[in-house]
Amino acid sequence: MKLKLVRITKIICFCMVAVLMVGGLTDLLKPKWLENRWVSAKTNKSFYELQDNSAEVVFFGASIISAAMDPFQLYEEQGISSYNLGVMSQPMIGTYYWFKEALKTQNMKLAVIEIKSAGRSSEKAEEKARKSYDYMKWGKNKIQYALDYKDFHKEADGTDEEVDLWSYLFPLSLYHTRWSELSYDDYDFFLGKNNSNTQHNLKIQQVLTLKKKQKESMMDLKLSLMIRKHQILLMKNMLLSLLRKQNNRVWNYYL
Repeated sequence: MKLKLVRITKIICFCMVAVLMVGGLTDLLKPKWLENRWVSAKTNKSFYELQDNSAEVVFFGASIISAAMDPFQLYEEQGISSYNLGVMSQPMIGTYYWFKEALKTQNMKLAVIEIKSAGRSSEKAEEKARKSYDYMKWGKNKIQYALDYKDFHKEADGTDEEVDLWSYLFPLSLYHTRWSELSYDDYDFFLGKNNSNTQHNLKIQQVLTLKKKQKESMMDLKLSLMIRKHQILLMKNMLLSLLRKQNNRVWNYYL
């Protein structure tokens, strides 16, 4: 019985290590889509670092919305917190599933959706879909995205070319040959430098966090002043009480 338990434990540990290794290799070998001003992977990945319900407005779509809207400027001029989830060449199906993904963590007041890509066919359609698909977190939306894209690809682009569904569900099967193409950006991104600083999205979060801390500090200061005021009032009442007692003793002495 003990030997059997040890074997089961070893199998579980091996499976866990294998999953972690496959996940790590996949993250390293996946293209980062860092093309000049377009930082698609950073845009998607940084979204998951937002605080829950911190974005009042979220922008969805392809390059037009990505280039046109600056959340930091919107916050500076109007005081509205927002996030730009626009990804270069993103197909409409990608916009739809990123909208669903955003609803999981953000109770946005307004969603701005670019629809120029709706019903349009384009060259390198699958590569463009990958830019928004690869960095979505694993879950129901991502699986449904892959399944629907297989049908969407044929209808939208009018092609008989089959989409390799396995490569969507197991990306390492597609990207394992990229090991010879890895660059500094791949390692830099993999090691954590993957924030979307060009759109100032995380800077807004820093400003919001700073304001929250300032508000908490002000509340603490007010509470401290109230306690101090109460202590002073209490000491004043004690002194008055002592003076009254002293005066009563003096009057009693002369009477």
